[in-house]
Amino acid sequence: MKKYFLLVVILCLGAIQSFAQVIEPKNPVTSQAKDLHADHAHQFGYCTTIQLLDTPEGIQAQEEFKRWNEAGRPGWQQIMDQEIAQSIGDRKNFYARNFETESYDFLEFELRAIGVKTFIWVERTEYAPNKVSDDKITEMLRFLEVETPSNSYNPDEGIIINNRSIFGFAPNVDGTGMLTVLLTHIPENDEGLTTAGYFAPVNLSLTNSNSNKADIIYINTSTIYNPDRQISIQSALRTLAHEDQHLIHANYASLQTFLNEGQSEWAESMNGFIPRAPSNLQTPEEVNRQLFTWRPGVAAVLFDYARAGLFHGYIAERVGPEATGSITNSRANGKNAYNHALQGSGITFEELLLDFHTANLINNPNVANGDYAYNSPARRSLRTTGISQEYASYMVDVSNTGSVTYGGADVVQWTGVEDFNISVTSPDQIKHRVVGKVLNSSAYDIYELSSGSVTLSGEYESVTLLSMKNGITGATELNEGASNYEYSANWNPLPVEKETIGYYQNSAFYAELPGEPTDPARSGIRRYATRFNSTITGLLNQITFAVSGNARAVQGSGDLMVSLHTSVQNGVENDNGLPRLVPGIMLKQTTTDIRNLSPGANVILLDGQQWNVQKGQEYWVVFEVVSESPDARLEFLIDAGSSDTNDPDYYPTRGRIYLQTSPATGTWARWSSSNNYLIDVQVTGLYEGALEIPLFTSLPDQTYETMFGSSLEVNVAATGTPAPYYIWTKNGVLFQSGTNPRLFIEEVGEDDAGTYTVRAANYAGYTDPIEFIVEVVEPEFRLAQNYPNPFNNSTTFEFSVAEDGFVNIDVFDMMGRLVTSLTPDNLYRRGFHQVSLDARHLASGV
Repeated sequence: MKKYFLLVVILCLGAIQSFAQVIEPKNPVTSQAKDLHADHAHQFGYCTTIQLLDTPEGIQAQEEFKRWNEAGRPGWQQIMDQEIAQSIGDRKNFYARNFETESYDFLEFELRAIGVKTFIWVERTEYAPNKVSDDKITEMLRFLEVETPSNSYNPDEGIIINNRSIFGFAPNVDGTGMLTVLLTHIPENDEGLTTAGYFAPVNLSLTNSNSNKADIIYINTSTIYNPDRQISIQSALRTLAHEDQHLIHANYASLQTFLNEGQSEWAESMNGFIPRAPSNLQTPEEVNRQLFTWRPGVAAVLFDYARAGLFHGYIAERVGPEATGSITNSRANGKNAYNHALQGSGITFEELLLDFHTANLINNPNVANGDYAYNSPARRSLRTTGISQEYASYMVDVSNTGSVTYGGADVVQWTGVEDFNISVTSPDQIKHRVVGKVLNSSAYDIYELSSGSVTLSGEYESVTLLSMKNGITGATELNEGASNYEYSANWNPLPVEKETIGYYQNSAFYAELPGEPTDPARSGIRRYATRFNSTITGLLNQITFAVSGNARAVQGSGDLMVSLHTSVQNGVENDNGLPRLVPGIMLKQTTTDIRNLSPGANVILLDGQQWNVQKGQEYWVVFEVVSESPDARLEFLIDAGSSDTNDPDYYPTRGRIYLQTSPATGTWARWSSSNNYLIDVQVTGLYEGALEIPLFTSLPDQTYETMFGSSLEVNVAATGTPAPYYIWTKNGVLFQSGTNPRLFIEEVGEDDAGTYTVRAANYAGYTDPIEFIVEVVEPEFRLAQNYPNPFNNSTTFEFSVAEDGFVNIDVFDMMGRLVTSLTPDNLYRRGFHQVSLDARHLASGV
């Protein structure tokens, strides 16, 4: 069905008021569209091939195929002679895995497409115009054999040729040289995960009764149709590229899971499809995950897919697709397989790991000859946000420890520092990079060390300690554990502030730019604009915008011009009387090739371009496609808007559309519900507010004597402008920091004893540290007086036990009769405990 924008022209006194034009967003976001900050990993299914490879049946089938292959494939001619010519409409039964019963079902399929290298069969119950239709099957065959998206390894070839050119040859079990694709329904598992597709190694066997004795890929029909909404087959195509790598790999070796899945994940992007979003960069735990970790069958495995795909994609960025593809047919495994791919590149695997995590942190093509960046359009906006420890500018010094796993990274960051000094002590297996982002510049200062000291002189927006373990202490890297390191740093505070500004809700519609040329209602759309105002004076250094995930979301050629404008008032809105604000004078502009953009989040970096903004001023960011080809198209995501004219996130209107009425004239219109684009702007500047040195108004006690197992709470208070930051240390090491003036330990243990300090700090200065002692009292067998006493509805008993054991606390009445047992043979750990008595059901006087 064709979709339209409805252009509504409001009339006033018989004249067209062009500034009052309103456009109705009629384009719904499809299932492929993405929210700017959504966790995209869950929009991708997962692959169950690895589970099948690791079953006894799968292992036996692989070993049998290997022996048969090495023996020259005896009896192969007989297998080929048994092949029967196939015709469209033929029906045949195939074995397909039933993941619930862990067995195979013998299902009926119908042949719906025959290509030069492909048979596509559809499960009979899934073949229908409103399910798996012939149109979708034809489209699938085209991508398998004829073409792939424009940014693939070879857009003029299909998935099959691309994969075999890069990874090697398929097993060709039946000798036909054909790939059989079975489209079948696969239910979700108990974890709610959807199997997008799989390759079953049992089909390599010539003796297993469940073997189809052919090169087969199974694709879940849920990746092709959804009964509740229309979807594209992009997910199915990605899965075909993914599973085909698994099929090819079966012809060569048995890579460890991380490498095998990493190759399959990269096969998707190598063929031009949108890669899985790097969700593994969003939390410190996943950034610091052991490189080869794999957690099959649970939701956490989606992080493993993301990590593997990102790492193998980075390898391809550094050494090229052919060398990366050789990992699939390498006879080595683990680190040795990677070294096989790196031969002749001049880079070692240990250096690659360092550069990989540095690229995830910086991702800037203008640094280190592009080694710390991704050229793939879909990867250009990614950055590590999983920072394990962040230090505020006015902390001025810190000492702490860290831990890092093999192949992972521990990320510690300081914001707003001047003349920064850091010392690090660590074993040889850990390497560190100190990355300083120079204030108001696109430059980075980067230093590398294992142990020692580094000084960064000057002003820095941020300094990051990136710690990576790329050496091993044991026999193999596959099970290498974590190692610890220590660091201390001091600096002069620099009052740097960052602000990320966005006014949107979840995506609801998309809008193409330029407007659809064949549609008179939209052909005049030439620009989109979003209005913002910053609470700080500084530099606009980053713009992030979201593009839909539709098949036509990014196409053609041309440049996207992004510009910064003043805001001016041009009358009032006819329907609500609010000021009509529109873009005014252009202040700055930059361009990027639209072929460098991709569905999902895209980032325009403005480091060093001096896009100055003033606190409290209104500005517009304007987007326009220029020098475009006739088929150029870029689909922006917008939200559902708001009808509440008192909502400052939407009114006065923040989202504008420029409608060109002639080559030299046009007007700024708006969406019908003042819909906002999914756009963020980031501003960095120096604090310019009032300054008042912190002063404590409430201090901690000198000593806290705390029972083992009980809780400890220490409260302080301080004045100061801006609001103070509280820095707590224990035995000279940072314990906690932040704006919370409360230290709370829920269950005190022996390790909590020590000398603590607390200090209040802000941009104006800091207090002297206030010291206090925490003593932990060893528990004894003791039952304290209940409280309150006397009581009405309830009372609490406190007790402690010197060692783990079973405890009975019984309540008796005045006559010595048992009323209730509060802890009937409950097991309690050594320490302090509480238990309550609910007396509402008891007689008075108990």
